[in-house]
Amino acid sequence: YCILLEEVEELSDEMTDITQTIKSLWGAVKKDDLANQRSYATSLRLSCDDLIKEAIQVGAMIRRFEQDNLYPDRIQSPSNNIG
Repeated sequence: YCILLEEVEELSDEMTDITQTIKSLWGAVKKDDLANQRSYATSLRLSCDDLIKEAIQVGAMIRRFEQDNLYPDRIQSPSNNIG
């Protein structure tokens, strides 16, 4: 559970970064500040990439939690093994 919680917190942190960056991008758009628009757009793209990675990690940890805690009697096949 602790590892799952940590991954969810990291996912939440990425979403917070995205929310802050989109507000900053909007401010730069309203000011017609092209340099900051570029910077914020790049930052937003990178944060979205990180969010995707964290979401995948959360999905993997949920599966692992289910396997280890909810269905421990199931036999693992190599194709279903997360790692």
